[in-house]
Amino acid sequence: MARKTKTGKQPDALSSRSGKISRLPADGGKRSGASRDHLFLFFGFVLYILMPALQVRTLLDFNLMPRTILLSVFLVIAAFWAFRAGYLTGPISAVLRKAVFPVLLGYLLVSLAALVGASVYQEGIYDIIKTVFLLLVTALAALVLADRDDWADRLAFFALIAACIHLSVGFYQYATIVLPSKVQYTADGYNIIYQVKGLMLHKNEFSNALLLLMPFLAYGIYRFKGLWRWLFMGVMGALLVMVVLLKTRAVWLAIVLALFIAAVVLVLRSARFGIRPMYRNALATLLVGGVLGLGWIFSIDAPEDPYSIISRIQSVGDFGSRDNIWRLRVWQGTADMIRDNPVLGVGPGNWRLAYYPYVKGVFDNIQQVNWAQPHNDFLWIFAEKGIGGILLYLSFFGLLFSAVWQVIARADRYEHRMMALLIGAGLVGFLVISFFSFPYDRVDHMVALGIMGAGLLAMQHRLRAGEPLRVRPIYLLAPVGLWMAFALYYGIRGARQERHLAATNRAEARKQYDVMIAEASKSRNPLRLIDPNSRHLGEYIALAYDQKGQPDKSLEAIEEALSVFPGSMSLQGLKGHYLSQLGRHEEALVYFEKALEIVPQSKELLSNCGAAYFNLGQYEKALETQRRIPNKEQYPDVMERIGIMKRMLEAQQQKQ
Repeated sequence: MARKTKTGKQPDALSSRSGKISRLPADGGKRSGASRDHLFLFFGFVLYILMPALQVRTLLDFNLMPRTILLSVFLVIAAFWAFRAGYLTGPISAVLRKAVFPVLLGYLLVSLAALVGASVYQEGIYDIIKTVFLLLVTALAALVLADRDDWADRLAFFALIAACIHLSVGFYQYATIVLPSKVQYTADGYNIIYQVKGLMLHKNEFSNALLLLMPFLAYGIYRFKGLWRWLFMGVMGALLVMVVLLKTRAVWLAIVLALFIAAVVLVLRSARFGIRPMYRNALATLLVGGVLGLGWIFSIDAPEDPYSIISRIQSVGDFGSRDNIWRLRVWQGTADMIRDNPVLGVGPGNWRLAYYPYVKGVFDNIQQVNWAQPHNDFLWIFAEKGIGGILLYLSFFGLLFSAVWQVIARADRYEHRMMALLIGAGLVGFLVISFFSFPYDRVDHMVALGIMGAGLLAMQHRLRAGEPLRVRPIYLLAPVGLWMAFALYYGIRGARQERHLAATNRAEARKQYDVMIAEASKSRNPLRLIDPNSRHLGEYIALAYDQKGQPDKSLEAIEEALSVFPGSMSLQGLKGHYLSQLGRHEEALVYFEKALEIVPQSKELLSNCGAAYFNLGQYEKALETQRRIPNKEQYPDVMERIGIMKRMLEAQQQKQ
């Protein structure tokens, strides 16, 4: 007869009297457990330590393609290792019957369907690769984690090591770049704190990576005692300090909302977590105090420093602030794009190609226009994959939250309920940063999401295992191997492309224009036409020929770029510029006017447009165009041109 717990319930399969490793045999005990132990360590080492540390500084994006290559190789090895360990044929394979996997497969199919209708299908290939990565990481990690009782303990240690590595790099950058700096802003207008990127490409991505480590660090604080608990607490404290220093508002909001929801669950389900009434009441009091404290922060006057901590918090609710206004306008444009393409969207990777007509008149200058995504993953997915894509993506999270609730309600051990709660808080955090940022864009964050999801599925599987898969492993392994081979090829081609583009940028800085043309030409990649900075290689070549005084060749190059990126305002402006240089001013005006529809107050475009009218002898239109330049009194060159145009117009009128 099955053993009963003190509560009178049968223990879930995760329970163990001794607290030592407890494992469900993957294949009836035919294979050695050592292989499965090594596979778990392989998972943790690659995904938590090796992948974040992998960088190639000679590339344009020194993270993306190297980590794509690593994941392609890792997932093939892990899939065949899982087969050899018996995971695909034994009882553990039942975890792959969870509803999450049909949803992810459906999401993949919708993405492929949307890709077929995309104007530039090459730009969506990486999105498909990334989706497959999420599916495979979730599936393989679920198999590995469901096999062992101590997976949460071990992942906590991997998260501890990863956090130490991230924080060591981050604090070193802060100490050597930010603290010695005598200026608050860099030459490109960004606050100096943006130079603190850790092992990521951008400050905000670094903040997101730290956020996604927090559930497992918090579990370590809860689970371990003595020196280990103090170590987890110290690392968590350092992580929170870094998050405060980075001043990433989306991550702050994510932490606050995740803590609030977790605390509400603890108060409402205190008995399930063994919380005494006294502590439950204290926690409820803290909740009320926290809400009142936030209300006080939003009620006081804003400090003079717009980048102070108080100002950054207050700016979250200020829709007119410089930090929010452009994002909100891009969101509105994306909503209009969704309205025009509701079923299958504009195609994966094609948002940045399609969004220009939807933001006409939104921006003040050319520099504000270059957005690769709308800084909202939900709008981004909806715009690119239509209603089916966004519903399936949200369903994935809905199923994971359902698993959180099931484990909290049914698991018999407090640590399993706590792990489920913390992962649930991590998912809340992920959704919050997805609303204001773009974790969907980075494969690192999608891997972290897959691991959290796999942990929940593993615990849910132990509550109710279900029937093993009845699929021959070859039908699973063959497509995995083929697709990862393609992903590997894509990553290698992408890395080579970015190496040449990085060399192109260096040549441009050194004014080596022949080298610039050669390197840009070598960067040609039939699988990826637009680089991480949303530029086509034709733009680089055109700029180089422009500096060499060959506008005819610049025009040829820019026309190639426009054939891929027809809506690009900057490319239209450049084409107009080169046409003007060739004396084709009437044709140039067409492209200047198209670009001005997007950025009607651009000084550069208005100046070029005015020059074209001037060269055509249309002095009245030339003068009118120059007068449209905002704050023109601040620019001596503009005022000088206005004076010349006035005199030419007066002379023309006197002749008439």
